[in-house]
Amino acid sequence: MSAASRELRLGSIVWHPVPDARGDAKENPRPIVILTPTEEIILDQPIVGVAVSTRVSEPPSPNEVPLPYSRLGHPATRLRRRCVAVCNWLVEVRPTELRPVEGYVPAKTLARILRRVREINEDPDIDVER
Repeated sequence: MSAASRELRLGSIVWHPVPDARGDAKENPRPIVILTPTEEIILDQPIVGVAVSTRVSEPPSPNEVPLPYSRLGHPATRLRRRCVAVCNWLVEVRPTELRPVEGYVPAKTLARILRRVREINEDPDIDVER
């Protein structure tokens, strides 16, 4: 079942092969936080997200937003390891290519991610109020 058929929306966490941050061609499946507004998600059109990484700076860098996790799986995100949304690591994907939705980023954390992505990219069209 594709993620597109499972409530894909702003803030969804989905897994998808992504080239690493250095641009290596080797693509490893990793979580992505979807940043495209829900009403703009169209199955055959590219959408944007940020990659999630378990490589966390100590303390987290300004480009990293920690995501809620629990060793048993966080109730919202379903993440089991300490990780961050890497706000300067944008990923473009097509909804039909995604794995099923695994979880969702809580609203306050999502607002921090959107705000940081907007600051990094100086993009006023990224809506931080959703």
